[in-house]
Amino acid sequence: MRRNGKLGFFTNTHCANVDTVHSQGGSRIGVTTEDPAFWSNASVVYNGATYSCGSHACRFSDAAYSEYIDAVQSEVKLGYIYRTEQENAYTGGAPTGIGPLKIDEAQPFFRIVGKAYQVAVGETIHKIGQRTGWTSGPVTSTCVTTTNGNTRLFCQMDGGGAGYDGDSGSPVFRRVPGSDSDVDLVAIYWESYMSPIGSIEQDFGPLEVAAEPASAAPYTP
Repeated sequence: MRRNGKLGFFTNTHCANVDTVHSQGGSRIGVTTEDPAFWSNASVVYNGATYSCGSHACRFSDAAYSEYIDAVQSEVKLGYIYRTEQENAYTGGAPTGIGPLKIDEAQPFFRIVGKAYQVAVGETIHKIGQRTGWTSGPVTSTCVTTTNGNTRLFCQMDGGGAGYDGDSGSPVFRRVPGSDSDVDLVAIYWESYMSPIGSIEQDFGPLEVAAEPASAAPYTP
């Protein structure tokens, strides 16, 4: 995605802090630049509902934004998600080994064409993670409050494609009917939940995520 004229990506806030350095294949590719502060003892209106936070540390997303370093900015492809050769039948629990992660050479990407702000319970959504690969499943909840110790996240999504340790930060998407490659961005995966795109934008502001027809080749370390 793009912010302030620069390309970057999201990971989870439980995986990074501001100034965390990200590497791929041994090469430095980005640095975390935004991780909004949690808030307490206040109320926030979002989507017409009031969310009140007492002594907990509250936010709307488990998300932190990282900017690609200048050396790879021209090599990054905006709005594309790598696509594996096959979907993993994994549905939960401790997986055996690593899911099928080989990139489909014939169709290497899903193309993001929009944002899915409204996703219905029962609708099938997909995620691609580095541990379990491509999984899918039905949405079971669209806006639930999660509490982990003193941390509280408002309006999270539940269900969808199963994941496991190492899948945190995976892109979650909905396939566009009638297209084999176009998708709408739904959320970012964390543990067994997801932070929806609307909740991420509540914390970070509007995001530019859609692919450009003439974007550069994907970064390959």
